[in-house]
Amino acid sequence: MKIYHNSQYKSRLRWFVFKNKGDWLNFLIGINLEEDEHGDIHIYPVYRGVRFVRMPDCQLIEIPLFQKGLLIILEKWRLRILLLDANDLVELNL
Repeated sequence: MKIYHNSQYKSRLRWFVFKNKGDWLNFLIGINLEEDEHGDIHIYPVYRGVRFVRMPDCQLIEIPLFQKGLLIILEKWRLRILLLDANDLVELNL
C-alpha cells in the first residue's frame, strides 16, 4: 500500500513484517488514521501476528486464525487452549 499526500508519494506500508515489537509473523490487517490539532493525518499500520506474552503465573501464546485467535496458556501444572473471536481479544487487551 502506498501513501500519498497532496499527490506526493510519502511512504509505503509493508504487508508482512517478520518481527514487530516482540510479535512474530505479522500481517497488515488495516490502518488507523488519527488527526492531530494541526490538521495533519497520521497513519498507523495495524498488524496481527504470533505473540508470546510472559505473565507472573503463566506464559501465553497467541496465534491468529482468520477472524479468531488461538490462545495457548502454559501454567505451572496445566495447559489451557482457547479459541476466541478477534473482537474478544481486543476486549481482553492482551
